[in-house]
Amino acid sequence: MDRRSFIRPGVTAGFSVAGLTALNFTSIGCMRAPLDIVIRGGEILDGTGAPARMMDLGIRDGVISAIGSLGDAHASRVIDARGLIVAPGFIDIHSHLDTALLISPRAESKIRQGVTTTVTGNCGGGAAPLGGPELGQQLEDFKDEFGFDCPYRDMDGFLTLLAKQGTAINLLSLAGL
Repeated sequence: MDRRSFIRPGVTAGFSVAGLTALNFTSIGCMRAPLDIVIRGGEILDGTGAPARMMDLGIRDGVISAIGSLGDAHASRVIDARGLIVAPGFIDIHSHLDTALLISPRAESKIRQGVTTTVTGNCGGGAAPLGGPELGQQLEDFKDEFGFDCPYRDMDGFLTLLAKQGTAINLLSLAGL
C-alpha cells in the first residue's frame, strides 16, 4: 500500500504536500492540463512561520503545481478543505516505529497527526542491522513478535522488506554500532 492510497479527504489532522515552501503564494499559470487534485478553501500553512492564508492548492503528478484562487481549475479529485489546515507533512525526529511498520504499514497513529516522515534508530538500536552476540535473541524476538523468521540481517534487507510490503510513511533509519 502506498501513501497516496491511504490518505483520504477525511484525514483532517494533516496533509502531506512536500515542496509547498518552494512556491510563491500566488496563482501559478499552470492550468494547461487538468490537475490531479485540487484542495479548495483550506488555510495553508507553509512551515515558515508566516500566517495561514486561505486559498486553493493544485497537485499534478505528485507535485504542487498551483496555489491561489483555482476556482476554474479542472481536477480528477477535489478535496473541500474549508475549516481545515493544509500543511506540509511533519517529521517525527525520534521514533521507534521501524519494526512496528511490519505489523501496521498504514502507520495510522502517525499519519492522522500529520506525520509523514519518521526517524528511527536514535537510541543506537533498531530493526537493522542485526548481528553480534545478540543475534540469537534478536531473531527469537522477531519470530515471537511477527510470527515468521526474520528474512534480513542488514539495513538493505530491512528496507527491501518494507518496500515490498509498502508503507504509508517515509522512514529514515539510523544504524547503531
